[in-house]
Amino acid sequence: MAIFFGVNTVDALIVDLLMREEFTPVCSPRLATGAGNDLAAFLRGRPLLHVRQGDDLYQCWSIFAGHAGLEELAVERGIVLETADLVVESAINDGGVGMIDTRLFPEEMKSGRLVAPFDVRVKSGRSYFLVSRAEEIEIPRIAAFRQWVIEQFANQ
Repeated sequence: MAIFFGVNTVDALIVDLLMREEFTPVCSPRLATGAGNDLAAFLRGRPLLHVRQGDDLYQCWSIFAGHAGLEELAVERGIVLETADLVVESAINDGGVGMIDTRLFPEEMKSGRLVAPFDVRVKSGRSYFLVSRAEEIEIPRIAAFRQWVIEQFANQ
């Protein structure tokens, strides 16, 4: 079994959709001060934080800009970090504005250390999937784990 992220292109396996990625800009409360109502102006005035994903260093921001009608936004600027965790830590510490799925960081959002200053979410077209071999899903421990994982994502 494995959990993978992306677009479902897997054959010959049982694939369970766990969660569709949906992201929004996030930052520290201090950086969000005075955000106003102009998302484009807010983003132009702050560094962007990127998660390295393959060869496209600016993928999340490019997808967001296209879906949010911000095609003129210069997304190829800011800092590229290796993981979403590093983006979140940098955003919390006033390093810039990150692009994340807030459901993956509930404690940071609930505590208020990380905020989404605008109520705009974009579906990226990517998802989280649980993949299993068909011949193994009837094994009790695998069936139980599969059910548990699916239940964990059911409220997302």
